[in-house]
Formats: sequence, C-alpha cells, structure tokens
Amino acid sequence: VDRNCARTDCWFCLASPTCEKHLIVTVYDSCYITMPKGAVNQHHTLIVPVNHIISDGRGGEGTPGHRRILGAFLDPTSGVEEEVQQAKEKLRRHANDVLDKDLFVFERAIPTRGGYHAHINCIPV
Repeated sequence: VDRNCARTDCWFCLASPTCEKHLIVTVYDSCYITMPKGAVNQHHTLIVPVNHIISDGRGGEGTPGHRRILGAFLDPTSGVEEEVQQAKEKLRRHANDVLDKDLFVFERAIPTRGGYHAHINCIPV
C-alpha cells in the first residue's frame, strides 16, 4: 500500500485542486508553510507535511514505517520530522525577534476517508 498519496479531495495535498495555493508562504522538501483559511490573528501560520499518509488498516503506532509527530503520523522519508522542527523553530524566532511574542503551537490531524493529513498551527501570542 502506498502511504504517500496525494488525494484530490484533501485541502492540504499540494496536488489537490482544493488546495488554496495562493495562501502558501514557502515550500520545503517535506513540508510547507501556509496561511490558514480562518486565521486566529494576522500572523497565524500552518506547517503542513507534503505527503498525505494513508492507513492500511494495520493501525498506527508501532506500524513499520510510521513515526509520530505529536498526534499524527509522518511518512517514513528521512528528514521529514527534522524539517518540520526546523520550520517551527524559524517561526518561533520570527515571533520572538520581530513580533515580540511567544509562539503557541498545536497540531490538528484531519481524518479523511484514507487516513490523516496533519497540520501544525503556529500562532504568535
């Protein structure tokens, strides 16, 4: 089963026609940063893993090839978790240095028919 599947019905898959590409700030190899449709404030951003991970029915935690990032599963590609952490750190530094604010970070994993597409909310407060 291919776990790295772009879905045409997922708002967060870059290949999907429902992805709001005009909101994207930057794209890295394994994740991208975008503005949310319903921002809490003008500096609210999302870090979204590029790959949409689907379930093969064997469960999540402990399944070979799955790694947890907060509550969701990332694809097993080397460097994904590190890139997401680097993106969070860049946003945290920007919030602190430029906005003189802390960064509130939380994750939301959206269940879809084929699995989850995680996204990490980053809100300067």
